[in-house]
Amino acid sequence: KIAAPDAAIITNIGVAHIEFMGSREAIAIEKGALAEAVEPQGTVILNADDPFSKGIAARTCARVVFAGTTDGALRTIEIRQSADGSEFTIVEGAHRCRAQLPVAGSHMVQNALLAVAAGRAFGLSLEECAAGLAAAPLTKARLQIKEIGGLQFLDDSYNANPDSMKAALRTLVELDAEGKRIAVLGEMRELGAESQRGHREVGETAATLGVNQLITIGDAAELIAEGARTAGLNKVSSAGSTREAARLLGEIAEPGDLVLIKGSRAARTEEVIEQFGSQNSAFVISP
Repeated sequence: KIAAPDAAIITNIGVAHIEFMGSREAIAIEKGALAEAVEPQGTVILNADDPFSKGIAARTCARVVFAGTTDGALRTIEIRQSADGSEFTIVEGAHRCRAQLPVAGSHMVQNALLAVAAGRAFGLSLEECAAGLAAAPLTKARLQIKEIGGLQFLDDSYNANPDSMKAALRTLVELDAEGKRIAVLGEMRELGAESQRGHREVGETAATLGVNQLITIGDAAELIAEGARTAGLNKVSSAGSTREAARLLGEIAEPGDLVLIKGSRAARTEEVIEQFGSQNSAFVISP
């Protein structure tokens, strides 16, 4: 109400901060207040793939634009992932436009599509939106590719919740890798009563997707390890610190492997990459 936005984007209703909100339904109510604040002449942009979006759309008098991978006024098709980023086609009616994003991840493509919808709301062409995506500056530690010798790290250490963990794991298995796919995962905070289930589900997802090896960091992340073992992943190790995780990684990693690093901010999982480089003289950090 104070900002009086001309346009609003609600990316999804996940479980981040559920400790304070209690449920996804409560989170949807709170985020939906943003849609209510948009004036009738404004635009509310919603994720067509999110089940809460239709309920939020009913709460606004503004024009609503849905964008998604399978439905909506704007859609994405022909998605290709690589270490260099994502390529995809944006579809709006009969118009198609090929686009690039300098970061991997299907969930990142969805976020980009919502940004395109905002650009269209303010009069940009699809081609202008695509040019902006290709040149988009990236936030550090969000699916950044880093190489130490022939070992590639997928650094997504900025923060974590069950939804973003699962999305990062999907990215890990979608990207081409000559060797093993290894996940090094820390704990997730602010989950409240959902903490145990959330951690176990992440482990189950790692196993189901076909991650080759898993290293967890910290006591809370033991539940990730339990979930993975229950779902059939046998190559699971637990570390009490980032330094120990780096040591364990050094024992199993080989050039050609792809390693996901992710955890809540408090887990400081980015230290695994730094400590791995300092502990393993056989691996040289690329400039």
